[in-house]
Amino acid sequence: MFPKTVRQTKVTSDVKDLTVSTVQIGFRRYSTVVFDDHADRRHTGKRIGRHIIDAGDVRSDTREEAMEAHREALQAARSEVVR
Repeated sequence: MFPKTVRQTKVTSDVKDLTVSTVQIGFRRYSTVVFDDHADRRHTGKRIGRHIIDAGDVRSDTREEAMEAHREALQAARSEVVR
C-alpha cells in the first residue's frame, strides 16, 4: 500500500534535469524530494530552494501540505540556480 506516488513532475532545461516527487509514505505522512536525473548525478547533494537534491525531503502531515511542498519545490526547481 505505501509508498504511494501522489505527484511527480519533471523539470528540464539546458542545465537542469530534475524530478520533483511527492509520495505518501504512511497514514497522514507525505514526503517531497527533488531528484537529479542527469546520468552523472551532477547536482546530487546541492541545494535548490529548501531541498538538498537526492538527499533531503520535506515531510508533511496532510495532502494539502504535501501539495504545497510540491509546488514550492517545483517553483524552486524551475526558477532557482542549483547551489
